[in-house]
Amino acid sequence: MSMTRHVILNYVDTPLRILFWTVPELLILIVPLFLGLVIDQLILGVLISVISFWGNKKYQQRFGKGQIEAVKYWFFPRNRKFKSLPPSFVREYVG
Repeated sequence: MSMTRHVILNYVDTPLRILFWTVPELLILIVPLFLGLVIDQLILGVLISVISFWGNKKYQQRFGKGQIEAVKYWFFPRNRKFKSLPPSFVREYVG
């Protein structure tokens, strides 16, 4: 079987992009800029936006794209909507 026949399977895991950036990257760029506008510090907002975008790119190059999701799962509290999710500190269940 040729993979050209199954074009959709080649794009299943690709993240949603808006223009050139994925949604988390776009949020990293837009949120500090918006907060800088709100507090009337546009240059500070642009500077924080650029530095955080650069830092995110360097972090993803060093540790991989899935590492941020694992860190969020491990350190942030569990979502209360999903009661069936196990706590992050449980490695394996016995019994």
